Amino acid sequence: MVRKACTLRKDDDDWGPAGTLVRDVMDEAARDRLVSNIVGHLEADVSTP
Repeated sequence: MVRKACTLRKDDDDWGPAGTLVRDVMDEAARDRLVSNIVGHLEADVSTP
């Protein structure tokens, strides 16, 4: 067994898969639902100081 660091590719990052999902997989209606869902959850948990 050999221990070796993995070699990262140019597209190995935290944003690539999410960007592909939003740009290439979701249609406009799905993107609208995603934004509405995120905003709804943020509004529910935000309180004024």
